[in-house]
Amino acid sequence: MLKSVRVSDYMPDLLIRFTPDMNIFSAIDQMLEHKISGAPVVDAKGELIGILSQRDCLQNVIKGSFYDDSADTVAHYMTSEVDTILSDEDVVSVAQKMIRSNRRRFPVMDDTGHLVGMITLADILRVIRDFAEHRN
Repeated sequence: MLKSVRVSDYMPDLLIRFTPDMNIFSAIDQMLEHKISGAPVVDAKGELIGILSQRDCLQNVIKGSFYDDSADTVAHYMTSEVDTILSDEDVVSVAQKMIRSNRRRFPVMDDTGHLVGMITLADILRVIRDFAEHRN
């Protein structure tokens, strides 16, 4: 039964997005304010071009990039190679992809290739919890 649960049923309604020219500290403020660990980066047309995570920011702190004034935008910190999933995929296959790829989140695309959401490990755990509650 869990296999029939679709990503679109559990991805959050609110999608925080960053732009490549956004100041990195503004992006960090938004992650902290909205209690998210990452968000997609989109260009002026709304096309997915990357993802920015807390881990990306932290890795750059360790490398000393935060003190480089020329590196103050999201574009400098984001990960450009992004794995995506489709909104109609089942959560079991997405959970397996998360485990295999060591990812905590996937941008969600519709069948036309447009960004429609984000699903995280926490969202998948909510599915499992809800399923377990309904079995009791």
